[in-house]
Amino acid sequence: MTDPKKKADRWKAKYNLKRVNETLTDLREDMAARYEAAIAQVYAMETKVKRGHQRLRCLDLAVRPLPQFRQAALQAQPGAELLG
Repeated sequence: MTDPKKKADRWKAKYNLKRVNETLTDLREDMAARYEAAIAQVYAMETKVKRGHQRLRCLDLAVRPLPQFRQAALQAQPGAELLG
């Protein structure tokens, strides 16, 4: 069995809050830079997807006539109802 006092002393030495704080302070700048770079990539991907959806929506409207014009198109072109 281990000595409880010895175990507590080792834990205190290993997890010295002052040392942990210094280590994190040294790492914080690099961590923040990596986070900002990752977030910038996420925003770029989101923007690309949104633009793609907008283009698809525009193409969809160009291919399919709007409902109010559909009836006029069907009357102007006999057999157009078979095309969909």
